[in-house]
Parts: sequence; C-alpha cells; structure tokens
Amino acid sequence: MKIRSKVTIGLISSALCVAALAHAASYKKTSAGTISFTTKAVAQMLTIEGTLPGVSDVRNEGGKLVLEADVSKLSIHEKDEKADDTDNARRDHALVTLKTKEHPKAKFVVAADSVSVGKGKKGTGTLTLGGKPHAKEFTYDAVEKDGKINVHAAFVVKLSEHGIEKPCKLGVCVSDDTEVEVNFSVAKE
Repeated sequence: MKIRSKVTIGLISSALCVAALAHAASYKKTSAGTISFTTKAVAQMLTIEGTLPGVSDVRNEGGKLVLEADVSKLSIHEKDEKADDTDNARRDHALVTLKTKEHPKAKFVVAADSVSVGKGKKGTGTLTLGGKPHAKEFTYDAVEKDGKINVHAAFVVKLSEHGIEKPCKLGVCVSDDTEVEVNFSVAKE
C-alpha cells in the first residue's frame, strides 16, 4: 500500500512538472516592461534610483525560463532635496563598476516548473550579474489576463555576491544592497 501511494504521488508530481514545462514553453516575450532599482548612499541619506529598458529576452531553455536585460543601458537618477535628474558621470562610473563592457547583460534563470500563475508567490533562481552567477530568492505576482501573463517580481541584489565592489567616488559609497523590481508580460505563441 505504501509503495503504491508513493508511485501515485510520483506520477502526479511528474505530470504536474511536465504540465508546468509545457505551459512555460508555450509562452514568448511580448512586452519588455520595466526594470527599476533603488539603492542608498551617504550613510543611507541619499537615494539613488535607476531604470533599465526592461527584459530584452524571455525564453525556455531545457525546462528553464531565461530572462535577460541589457545592464549597459541603465539610467541613474538621484533623489534628494537638491537634485532630481540623471547624472551621466555617476552612470558612467556605475557601468565600469558593474563590468558592463565585459558583461553587458544580466541573466536570471528559473526552473520552469517552479513558477506558476498567482499572486504573492515566492521562487528561487540564479542571477548572473557582472559575469558571476548567484542564487537569488524573489517574490512575484503572475496574473493571466487576455491571453497574457503580467509579471511583477521583486528581489534584492547584493553586489558583493556577484564579485562587484560597492561603487565609491570621492569617499561616497553606494550600499551593497540594491532593491530591484521587474515588470513584463508574456503571451502564448
């Protein structure tokens, strides 16, 4: 009786995994959406915000969902009482620090059978930034509407986990932690 139950549970689990993979494989990128990030500097008193053009590629590779973004196209905006515009010198310094010349794209890989439609979900994947991969936990909402799945995900990137030194200029250092939010949509092929 116990062996029969384990076989039944195993078959059901396998069927669910196959269904999840088939479901994930039948979608393609339709909207790059946005990627935004926030970090702090000057003893957490200066907020630095930025954006990327969005997710440049969503694909299924052997049961894994792969999302890529072009980090070399980031924009930086300082938010404080004195400034509210893009600072090209800080952007250029950030591009060097993030090693975008050698590794222009960030890549996030998630097992396709570990994600599903719903709100308040949690997942794990591997984020590669600056050429160095690191396991990453994230929260997400994936809402299906009008043949599309709209995704909103959030996670924290610790620069040191990717072998990236905290950007410092003239003694002003940016925090090691950067909050990231990603929004994009996918639709059936």
